Amino acid sequence: MSDPVALAKRAGIEMDELIEALEKGDVEEAACETADVLILLNRLGTTLGFELADAVDAKMKVNRARQWIPAGDGTGRHRD
Repeated sequence: MSDPVALAKRAGIEMDELIEALEKGDVEEAACETADVLILLNRLGTTLGFELADAVDAKMKVNRARQWIPAGDGTGRHRD
């Protein structure tokens, strides 16, 4: 069994690498780093006993019901 904390920390490292690739405008590298992040998150879900796609679907249901304050950059925060 994998250590969930170690998987999450490694996903954080890969996320940092993704941000660096995006800042450089390197789309090919960003695609690779995005895949690394998703692979690690999928492993984390498996380790903890849930399907990542199911967790995303459940969270999107919650998010769709929220009211959002746009940040103007394609992101935002919810009111509640």
